[in-house]
Amino acid sequence: MIISDNGGTSFEQPPTGSHAARCISIIDLGTQRSTYEGEVQIKHQVIVRWELANELLTIGDFAGKPFTVSKFYTASLHEKAGLRKDLASWRGRDFTAEELKGFDMKSILGKPCMLSVGLSEKGKAKVLELNGKKCEQRSVDRYEDYRRVLDRKDIVVVTVVTPDHWHSKIAIEALKAGKDVYCEKPLTHWSQFEIAKEVQQVSDETGKLVQVGTQHMADDNYPQIIQLIREGIIGKPVHVQCSYFRRGDWGERMPIPDPNAKPGPDLLWDRFLGDAPQVDFSTSRFFQWRMYLDYAGGPATDLLVHTFTPIFCVLELDYPTRVFGCGGTFQYVR
Repeated sequence: MIISDNGGTSFEQPPTGSHAARCISIIDLGTQRSTYEGEVQIKHQVIVRWELANELLTIGDFAGKPFTVSKFYTASLHEKAGLRKDLASWRGRDFTAEELKGFDMKSILGKPCMLSVGLSEKGKAKVLELNGKKCEQRSVDRYEDYRRVLDRKDIVVVTVVTPDHWHSKIAIEALKAGKDVYCEKPLTHWSQFEIAKEVQQVSDETGKLVQVGTQHMADDNYPQIIQLIREGIIGKPVHVQCSYFRRGDWGERMPIPDPNAKPGPDLLWDRFLGDAPQVDFSTSRFFQWRMYLDYAGGPATDLLVHTFTPIFCVLELDYPTRVFGCGGTFQYVR
């Protein structure tokens, strides 16, 4: 940014046209007061900022960094609101009645889109249009069948991010196809303990890697903790107590974005079920699958793993010799 003695500023402008972009921040400006044609208006406003990944600044202290562009919006999902129009274009669909009751703007952070950038009357860059569909079509190949991904020789690593009951099957087939695998936790459905051993066996046979991911273990501090324990700096750990408190089932009872959804070309119910019990379609089973033991293991495999895995890893433990469990239904009536 170049600043002059008269208070003016000069910014390097991004090129006009259509650009691949990513939302990097949402700034809540709160209630703003303005005057339009002599009439005082009071509006709640936000600024949405995007980064143009393929367009880099060439001058100044930020040379080599991506351009950023932003747009002011009135924080409203009224049918005539510009924010609603742009978000609908970005998402490729309008809002459901349930979403209109309360939409979390944070859900668009990090999401890609195609931005159409033009110039204002004063020659400043401005966002003219954004479109999520165009971005999807231009930036990534999409498949209904994961096996088509495994067929591609140019793909060497796959990430498995499906409901639990599909994890092991896709992981094993990916390993056999010569891919390394990053699988979200849990590695298998709770009923597939023996298949977990098969995943390890196939990994050993193929020489391909399998990593099971939990958010906590991505932190840099855990390798340091392991080293501290190995070197005896903190002494010998003799007891570990950890806990997770969540008074509610909001993790399993996820929102249903489309209560009118039904099987069709864009919702393959049989594909979703896989080898799980064959039952009739319901929006709850599809959107809230973590509530059903057919597809998940509840808080035990969803939350316990986040608490236990760091302890398991830093102490470098093997399989336990004894396990004791207790509990009950303390909040909800079944």
